[in-house]
Amino acid sequence: MIFEEQVEIAIALALKLETLLTSEYSSLKIQDISAFQNIQSTKTDLLLQLQLFDQHKKDFVEKHKVMGTPPKIEPFLEGDSRKNWIYLTEILSRCQTQHRKTEIYLDQKIKTTHNVLEVLTLTNQDHTTKLYNESGKNTIKTLGNIIDEG
Repeated sequence: MIFEEQVEIAIALALKLETLLTSEYSSLKIQDISAFQNIQSTKTDLLLQLQLFDQHKKDFVEKHKVMGTPPKIEPFLEGDSRKNWIYLTEILSRCQTQHRKTEIYLDQKIKTTHNVLEVLTLTNQDHTTKLYNESGKNTIKTLGNIIDEG
């Protein structure tokens, strides 16, 4: 299969990946962990297929190398093939941006969760334990009075 055909296949894969990465981010935002988990295997498969294309790209570059210097790919492609290559690089750039967006979102969630756990377990451990103990001794009626007094 010639390189130009490989580019067309890679475009289809990259478009699927872009859609999947958008769905992945959306599933995290709405906390649909099941959907997030289901996306992971498909995403991995697409990434593996794109890695195979990367080998075709390396072979193409190696074939057109001049005096040991790897060339830019665009000058060796013409017409639609060049447009497709540029389109592929644009899609992959958007995928990278979407992946980074998801990574930042996950990092923020992890930090927030860590901070909440730290507050609950370290800084207010005695106060929290006392509050739970007192709540356990009170009936619903007296607990309501305590809340009203506070």
